[in-house]
Amino acid sequence: MLKKRTLVVALVLALVLAVGLSACKQATPTPSAVPAEQMGYSEALTKAMEAAKAGDAQAAQKALQTALDAAQSDADKAFVNELLEDVEKGDLDEVVEDIARYLGTESAPTLAELLDKAMDAAKAGDADKAKEELTEALEVAQSDADKAFVNELLEDVEKGDLDEVVEDIARYLGTESAPTLAELLDKAMDAAKAGDADKAKEELTEALEVAQSDADKAFVNELLEDVEKGDLDEVAEDIERYLEQQASQLPSDEVARAQQLYTQLGCFACHGAEYEGNQGPIIVGLPVQSIIAQVRNGAPEGEMPAFDQNTVSDADLELLAKYLNSLTLADTATVIPDAVRSHLEMAYDALKAGDKAGVETHLQAALQAAQEAGAGEGLVKTLDDMVEDLEEEDWQADIEIHLDILLGR
Repeated sequence: MLKKRTLVVALVLALVLAVGLSACKQATPTPSAVPAEQMGYSEALTKAMEAAKAGDAQAAQKALQTALDAAQSDADKAFVNELLEDVEKGDLDEVVEDIARYLGTESAPTLAELLDKAMDAAKAGDADKAKEELTEALEVAQSDADKAFVNELLEDVEKGDLDEVVEDIARYLGTESAPTLAELLDKAMDAAKAGDADKAKEELTEALEVAQSDADKAFVNELLEDVEKGDLDEVAEDIERYLEQQASQLPSDEVARAQQLYTQLGCFACHGAEYEGNQGPIIVGLPVQSIIAQVRNGAPEGEMPAFDQNTVSDADLELLAKYLNSLTLADTATVIPDAVRSHLEMAYDALKAGDKAGVETHLQAALQAAQEAGAGEGLVKTLDDMVEDLEEEDWQADIEIHLDILLGR
């Protein structure tokens, strides 16, 4: 009987103990996330950074408000307010980067990184963003050279010249090679066509530093003089011709083939072994299609026979024409006396003024001066043809081409 009572008591106690434990479990609250209002400053910033990474501006803003409430120093409050402004702008990437740096999970941006961001902003046409990144880059820059470079970029941003900013940074970062003479001249030409003398001068000044040969340097200096005179149309035209001529330069094997054709076809007999002209005029620098037409059709009054495809194929003729077009007067044995050059310059000025009578007067004077000076037959023949060209309907274009060749423009 006693054993039964003991067993009953034990069962009752076990039951009570089980019920008590169950009640305790139900009474113990499940751990939950810390309420936003109880978050610490750093924790709130971390929360904001994670929300910004996820693209959740609303959650980032809420977490930053909590951080602002938890901030103790004026510096921390100012920092959070800046973050809130970035959220308002929608610049969540900036929020992530700034918080990451603040919390020590990301290193401060390098000069190269800031310049890269400024370049991206400039490409996107965002001057304000480019200026912001460059201002920070100026603080990071160590050397005087880097500081001067960033200041120049900031000046370009102020001018609205974002393309220049992109190019300069790309070159600095090594993602773009230094501009060639042709590229700088092309930019100067565009600026001249747009009537922007300052921009044209800027590009030409850089082109002068890039130019290698004395001839190229002299050419760029002449262009700079024309810019100073305000003759931007002349600048644009001269550069356009220069670039066309450069584009027509041939590989050495094609040059050799063209020279062979010049000899085989007997061109040297009338136009000179050194392209200086003889019985025929100087033909270097002439438009490719003009040379092809002249060869196929011949000259009037039998001065030059026509060459058909049995004599020279289309491919060989085009090669020869391109070669002759690529040559300048400096490539020939032509010598132009000073008196002749003076009249040619005046004829050029008259041409630009639309003064046909003035052009004729000075061409006639140039021809006479050449004859009196005993100039080469090729030059005399060329000048004589130019006088005859005045009778043609498109005389202006023909005369200008020849004047450009003879004056080395």
